[in-house]
Amino acid sequence: MKHRARSQRLIAQLFFLLIFPAARVTFSAGAIALFCAPAAVAQKSQPAIRKVEIGRNREFIVNGKPFLPIMSWAQPVSNYGLLHQLGFNTHAGDAAPVEAKKAGAYAVPGFSKEKAGNDNVLGWIFDDEPDMPKGKGTEARPRQEPEAVIEKAGKIKAEDKERFLFMTLTGHFTKEQSTYPEELRRKIYPAYIQGTDVMGFDIYPIYGSGYAAHLDWVGKGVAQLRALAGDRPVYAWIETSKGSKWMSYDKQPDVLPVHTRNEVWQAIIEGATAIGYFTHAWFPEFREFAPTPEMQKELARLNAQLTRLSPAILAAPSRRRIEMK
Repeated sequence: MKHRARSQRLIAQLFFLLIFPAARVTFSAGAIALFCAPAAVAQKSQPAIRKVEIGRNREFIVNGKPFLPIMSWAQPVSNYGLLHQLGFNTHAGDAAPVEAKKAGAYAVPGFSKEKAGNDNVLGWIFDDEPDMPKGKGTEARPRQEPEAVIEKAGKIKAEDKERFLFMTLTGHFTKEQSTYPEELRRKIYPAYIQGTDVMGFDIYPIYGSGYAAHLDWVGKGVAQLRALAGDRPVYAWIETSKGSKWMSYDKQPDVLPVHTRNEVWQAIIEGATAIGYFTHAWFPEFREFAPTPEMQKELARLNAQLTRLSPAILAAPSRRRIEMK
């Protein structure tokens, strides 16, 4: 069959080769060398930020160079060293810029004037999941109305005109997961997006719902958010652990390395230019970082691969025609 690459990413082309090993696909020697390079890479500290831009491919450009954020969420500073070893380069949520810098990473905290003076703050992150529904059916309303979000976001941008504002939505913007009436769904989400610069979402098919059969919700979510977000960068939070508070621990399937790897590459191929991992567990006890040893090994391997391939992932659109027979 003939397939025209609709992604700008060489990695998307390489991913097809992994799926279809018998396919006859031609790649440049540089792309092959890039993909086949050793997986292990030394973790390096991120340079002080002089300027952050968003490029034509919705990629982050830090100090003139493309940068792929690999983010943690709401981690204590005591975990920053471990996360650095696992290839995380950015800490979001209740992040501490000074400690993040010591651990070689950037920070995306909630806005504060005190943190604005740090030279490793990549951007600010808005209140988590402002679109979370309250009520059901025709009575459903978001916990923060779009008008209030736009107003608050405007105040943050007025305080800091140099940095971008991140916002994480629930999965209710998607056709597959929304419990909002369709008319309301179509109305509120474009409004949320107008209040921010970088859009993300969290959909956890196994951790949140127990359905490994719905791993494709991640890729579909990225595609739908890209359509809404226009030129804005899009990111996805990816599940890594068992222990959700939304379903019985005994009934929740394990989140395996193959699941996390699948979701990450879905997101990248559909156009995400940043990735985040949700690592919290509430059961059998609360932990901010709950991935199993096997999952940690996969995170280290996967993050090294993302870092190594980031020049291709964030590259300009490929115009090549790919033929697989």
